[in-house]
Amino acid sequence: MAAAVAVPAFISIGTMFTALYIHVLLERVFTNEKQSLAVLHFPNIMFSWMMYALPSVIIRGFLGTDLITEGWLPVLYHSVIVPLPFLLSIYPVVALLFRRSLRRYIAVKGSNVVYLKKKPH
Repeated sequence: MAAAVAVPAFISIGTMFTALYIHVLLERVFTNEKQSLAVLHFPNIMFSWMMYALPSVIIRGFLGTDLITEGWLPVLYHSVIVPLPFLLSIYPVVALLFRRSLRRYIAVKGSNVVYLKKKPH
C-alpha cells in the first residue's frame, strides 16, 4: 500500500510549506523581522501531523481493508505514531531552508552591509 504512505506524505509536506509561509508572513507583520515567533512552530507541526494522519486513516482504514482485517489500533498506530519521528526530523530542516529562501536580503558577515535580493518578474 504505497498510496497509504505517499499521498499523506505529499499532503503533509504541502501543508508544512503552507504553514511555514503563513508563519513567515505573520513574522513580517508583527515582529518586523527582528525576532522569530517561535510559538508558531508548535501549531505548524501539529497541523502537518494531522494532515498526514487524516488521509492515512482514510486510505488505510476505509479505502483499504486494514480496518476490517486488523482493527482500529494498527490503523491509528501507522497513521499517527509512525510518521511522528519523520515529521519531527524533517520540520527543522525545512523551516530553516524555507526561511532562508524567503528572506528579502543577504547580510554580509562582519560588516553592516546588506544586499537586497532581486524580485523575480
